[in-house]
Amino acid sequence: DNELIETVCSLQPVAESECVDQILSLSFAHKCYWHRYPLARHVTFLEVTSLFGGLSWNFGLADIAPPKWRRASASPLPGEWYRPVHIDSYCLDCVGLLGRQEAQPVEILALYFPENSRDHYIWVRHVRCSGLDQKSIMWPPRAGAFPCEVQP
Repeated sequence: DNELIETVCSLQPVAESECVDQILSLSFAHKCYWHRYPLARHVTFLEVTSLFGGLSWNFGLADIAPPKWRRASASPLPGEWYRPVHIDSYCLDCVGLLGRQEAQPVEILALYFPENSRDHYIWVRHVRCSGLDQKSIMWPPRAGAFPCEVQP
């Protein structure tokens, strides 16, 4: 732990440069781990999410839910049955579809960034089922370790 803390504390901000602008201009879909290793299988990423109890991530399920990504400007992916929603003051960055080509998707993700920066993202998840056993989603959701408000 101390080594990691020392490393993080030693990091310095990057000076404004063309390289930084180039990296920021890429969509999350092209910068993320899942773009570089779409068939990676990770047991550690299958833990329950913090917002809702009993709802596991569907990343890392290479044989059940391989990811496919598209930029906001690209045509919808085959199986993208739910279009991204509009969020005031945010721009759509990319859409991810988790699932096999021949089956309904397990999950559809839409990622948004603020109109004036890319310092954070909002993830909107449309989840059909979750986890290794592809269990159905409970409704209404139960609060998880870091609950949020559920508004109708």
